[in-house]
Amino acid sequence: MRIPGSLLTTLITQSSGRQHTQPVAGLRFNLLAAAISVWAVFGVYLDGWAHYHIPDLDSFYTWWHAVLYSGVSIGGIILTIIGLRNYGRGLPLAQTLPRGYGLTYVGIGLFACGGVGDMLWHTLFGIEIGIEALLSPTHLMLAVGGVLAVSGPLQAAKKSRLDALPTLAQIPIVISVSCTLSIVSYITAFAHPLVYPWAGLDHRPDAIWFGQALGIAAIVLQSAILMTILLPVVARWRLMPGSFTMILTLNAIALSVIQYTFALISVAVLAGLLCDLLYGQLKPFTGEAVAFQIFAFAVPTLFYSVYFLVLLLTEGLWWSPHLFCGASFMAGLVGWLISRLMIAPLTVHHRGS
Repeated sequence: MRIPGSLLTTLITQSSGRQHTQPVAGLRFNLLAAAISVWAVFGVYLDGWAHYHIPDLDSFYTWWHAVLYSGVSIGGIILTIIGLRNYGRGLPLAQTLPRGYGLTYVGIGLFACGGVGDMLWHTLFGIEIGIEALLSPTHLMLAVGGVLAVSGPLQAAKKSRLDALPTLAQIPIVISVSCTLSIVSYITAFAHPLVYPWAGLDHRPDAIWFGQALGIAAIVLQSAILMTILLPVVARWRLMPGSFTMILTLNAIALSVIQYTFALISVAVLAGLLCDLLYGQLKPFTGEAVAFQIFAFAVPTLFYSVYFLVLLLTEGLWWSPHLFCGASFMAGLVGWLISRLMIAPLTVHHRGS
């Protein structure tokens, strides 16, 4: 694959006119990286769908694997070409890739190792079915590599040291966060309320306590994952309107294909809109600790309040009000506790700016 030098010039902008300066990713390069990330994550969920819904799957060589591995491969090829060109121009090896994309390259390498390992694993132990696909060691290696690989636009923005970014420049960041969340959501899908809505009447198990305990555990786990990914971004930048709607909805669309829970996409849309409205009112990006903590509590609380409301309207609830109200409140507490861990460094950052 050959990428013309003129195209690379438009995709990568130097931080200065000097030849020996590490390149900085331009907007078009970040958008390209974000698009490739979406391509790869789409392949992840295609593969996940196959593991859940094709029980007689018996081959590593499938078209959904082709989608997944081709997306990651394209990203690796582009970064390799850029690195070789810059190395040939005299840049030190550690500075040949655009700022922030070193981890992406490491992630692609780890993903490649995981891919080879996955092929050998399938040969030795067969194809995973259902939850096995989420906990297979080689799939976990692929997930770690994938998270690093899709983090490029976000890491590049962090390296820029800019506290304010124009709206267009935020699009790759939002997509990067969405892809990161969707990969982590995939490997924990066995305990995700958007995949297995245990509180709904259609999902009531024979052992009532089991359904309640697993449902609460899923909400606590996913609230922690969501806020751990979102809050550092919230603290760093003033995000464009609609960012939370976009992040939550893209994640929900990806998750819906696992068990065909398409109705729950509406949870992400409605909760995302409410979070965007609250974000505009509270302005948690200003460094105000109280506003930041309120927002961290409110996001998961709103999400799961809307979640239970949608379940009630679509299939009904078998959980008691004590349980679903308490679950929403507990989700908020998880977000608040994570925000408490960030308050001191957040305050120092804004005092120094």
